[in-house]
Amino acid sequence: MVIEDNYDNPVIKKTNLVDWYDRPKPWSALRGGQSPPKCLLLLVDDTVEQNEVSLIALLILNISSGTLLALLALPMLRSKIRPNLFYGFRVARTLEDPDLWYAVNKHFAVRMIFSGASIVLSSILLYFVPGISVDIYALACAAVFGVVFTAGLMQSFRYLKSLSTSQK
Repeated sequence: MVIEDNYDNPVIKKTNLVDWYDRPKPWSALRGGQSPPKCLLLLVDDTVEQNEVSLIALLILNISSGTLLALLALPMLRSKIRPNLFYGFRVARTLEDPDLWYAVNKHFAVRMIFSGASIVLSSILLYFVPGISVDIYALACAAVFGVVFTAGLMQSFRYLKSLSTSQK
């Protein structure tokens, strides 16, 4: 297997994988001169091309997920989903009362659309951060989704509670 190596020389040269693996590496000083196991080599010494491909794959995944989340919210927003056990804001109180079901689902659908849009927007913006690693990109996108979706879920539970107490 032949790979491109520009680590030691500014001019790109072709070397054997064995030669490339045996050369001195900056992390070897941290481990007493030992190189990492070959199975971890790709994780430690990622190339720019692999990083870029991984970022593009995550970008496509995040845009698709955010769009799907927003599209799944549209029938709930239009009150097209009847009370059921599979799809919607399903808690005991909403399943018992159809009027409550439609009101809370409309409220939650708006938050789902906002969550989907925030996933899409944050993944696009983070993609253009120069030098961002795949790990940081993935964690940042997951954090944005977690915060926004959890906030929407909590707001919907508060809305459900306010409707439940006003009906009593």
